[in-house]
Amino acid sequence: MRLTCHRRHFTREATISELRVDYESSTAQGAQIFGWVCEDQDRGLSQGMSLDVIASIKVQAETAIPVGTYRITLEDSPKYGPDTLTLADVPGYRYIRIHAGNDDDDTAGCPLPGLELDVATMTVRKSRDAVDWLETQIRAAIGRGEPATWTITRHAPTWRAYRGDPSG
Repeated sequence: MRLTCHRRHFTREATISELRVDYESSTAQGAQIFGWVCEDQDRGLSQGMSLDVIASIKVQAETAIPVGTYRITLEDSPKYGPDTLTLADVPGYRYIRIHAGNDDDDTAGCPLPGLELDVATMTVRKSRDAVDWLETQIRAAIGRGEPATWTITRHAPTWRAYRGDPSG
């Protein structure tokens, strides 16, 4: 099961992404728009950067994780409970959990899925419903022996415009 978090809306406080689900099993096929994800500000990090570069750019608890592809694991979390959806091996970050929340105040780098979006306030809604559904689907995929991944990309035109690139 592949999830793609395509960052589309950028502010100095938050980032909003479209979330697509791509099933690999024979029971359901093809990428489908699932909902939205709220994260902290995207500061231009990518998975291939060195840890030193990431550390020099990252603002603790105020920076979205680097674009790239991460394996989703189930880990016990003191805060979120047993079998919490966790992104593994995120460079420069620890304990990146996929959990419920509505805006950048509810996260310290973790992605917050939601079924509804309010771009004006950079918030997602129905987050608990989104997380419950994702947990069920991802646990089932992992139980079938399928890999579960979370890929983060950026919508290039809005990213360039946000960064002030005149070619955008």
